[in-house]
Parts: sequence; structure tokens; C-alpha cells
Amino acid sequence: MAEIKCVVFLMVLILQWTHARGDTEVSCIFMESCMLPCSYSGSDVVIHWFQVSAGDLNVHSFYNNQDQLKLQSERFRGRTSLFNDQISAGIASLQLTKVEVQDEGRYKCYTSTDRGNQESFIKLKIKDTEVSCVYMENCTLPCSYEGADVVIHWHQVSAGNLPVHSFFHNQDQPGNSAQRFKGRASTFKDQISRGNASVLLTGVKVQDEGRYRCYTSIINGNMESFINLKTDAPVHKVDVYQGENGITCRSEGIYPKPELTWSTSPPSSLTFKNTTTVNQTEQQLYNISSSLILSGSDHDLNFSCTVSTRRNRKSVAFLKMRKQ
Repeated sequence: MAEIKCVVFLMVLILQWTHARGDTEVSCIFMESCMLPCSYSGSDVVIHWFQVSAGDLNVHSFYNNQDQLKLQSERFRGRTSLFNDQISAGIASLQLTKVEVQDEGRYKCYTSTDRGNQESFIKLKIKDTEVSCVYMENCTLPCSYEGADVVIHWHQVSAGNLPVHSFFHNQDQPGNSAQRFKGRASTFKDQISRGNASVLLTGVKVQDEGRYRCYTSIINGNMESFINLKTDAPVHKVDVYQGENGITCRSEGIYPKPELTWSTSPPSSLTFKNTTTVNQTEQQLYNISSSLILSGSDHDLNFSCTVSTRRNRKSVAFLKMRKQ
């Protein structure tokens, strides 16, 4: 009786663990290829892939030792494939090309073999395209489409769907742009007919940072993609100078908020009083300043100040502070 209880308890634990695992999460980049993993054990396999979150949309099927695409949803035609040379080894994974925003959601991989049936679930998430732009320089936000007679709308989603730029009737429509983007956003007109819906943003500002949506509409349907723009004002110059009681390090016009660190050569165990201040300008750029207060008991040391951001860092050495 005790053995039966133990087996039942073990089965409950296994079921709880299986449930706790949840869906496999896969992050895919818009318009790139992505693999949804699935495996099985057995032989003479039947494979069905469905997009559950879209009403069990038929994505891809394989049986009788070949792909079966008659029932495949139109949206996935020409964009799915299995790894046929690996199916006999138990691999039922799906390759999805030109990933679209509509592909995001929950997928089911169903396999049936001589050993029984099995289901696994994959949650596909679309990652925004990351674009890093330099402050006051020009920057391209990428977007593409397939078709003709296109309508293009760009919005800054993170700023409340602020209109950035529009193109329709075969020309730019600057009157639709928010004031902040007027005269600063344009399309590549000579490339639109080739599927390029990218927007060029000039004189990038800190306020331009955020999430953008590119909406394109053609005869065959609509498409959306998202771009995450990050503004960087890199560290250009670091100044170090000596005052009455110590040394000061300063750098200006930086974004995002920088970090400032001191070091000595040779390395020293001495503790120095350090005062650091950070101010933000009207343009939302950062100025940073740090002062070290030195005493007459300090040994001769070379001091180095480093100012760093996510994009770059610069260091300046201040040589030989002598004892007083």
C-alpha cells in the first residue's frame, strides 16, 4: 500500500512539473527567419503545426514522408519549412521566414507516431528592431513591404501615436506630420517602388527616443512593424584640472545619463573625498562633474578620470599630484 502511495505521489509531482514548465518562449525579429522548436520519439511521424492564438490556423503539415500544404493558411504560404534531413532523428521544428507582426502568438506542434501522440506549445514574440541614433545627426528607421500603390504612415507610439510622416498618392504628405517632425522626416522616394518604406529622420533629438510604428497598406492587405529608437550623445571631451584643494573632472552634452569613475596609478588603498554632481540641460543632455579633495599626506599618484555611457567612454589622466 505504501508503494502505491509513493507511485501516485511521484506521478502527481511529474504532472505538476510538466504543467509548471509552460510554453516555450521564442523571440523573433521582424522580417527575419525564426525557428520554432519541436521534437518527438518514434517512427512514421505525422506533424501538424497550428497557430492556436489565431483560431488554430494551419501553419504546416507533414505526413506520408512529405510536406502536405493543401490545407495551409494563405498567410503562411511560401514561408514555412521543416528540417527534412533531421525529421528521422526526431526533429519536428518549424522554420518561419519573413516574420510578420501577425505571426506573434501561441503555436501548437502536434506529432503522432507508433508510440503515441504528443503536443507542445510555443509562444512566439516579435522583437522590435533596435536602432541607435546619434544626437543631432541623421538616422534611418527601416521598414519594407511587398506590393504596389502603397500607403505609408509612421507614428511615434511612445509619444501617444504622434504622426511622424505619411506617404500616399505617390508623394510625401508633410501636412500630416506633428510639428516636432515637420521638415525632419522623409521617405526614400526613388526606392519606394522597390518596397522601401523607411523614413529618414534628420537632426535627431533626445525627445525622438522611443518606439515607432511603420504601417503600410497595399491592395493585398496591411502590415505593421515596430522600431525602438535609442538616442545617444556620446562622450566627446573630458576635462581635468587642478584646484586649490584637489582636482576636478568634467564632461558635458551627454546622453543617456553618464557615469564617472576615478582611478589611480599605481593602484592606491587611500580613500579620497569625492563629490559628483549631474545636471540636465533644456535639451535633456547631461553635464557631469566630480571633484576629489586631496590632503598633504597623499603620496605621489597619477589620477585618471573616466566618463562612460552605453555607447562609448573616454579617460583623461592627471599626472603626479605632489605632496604638500
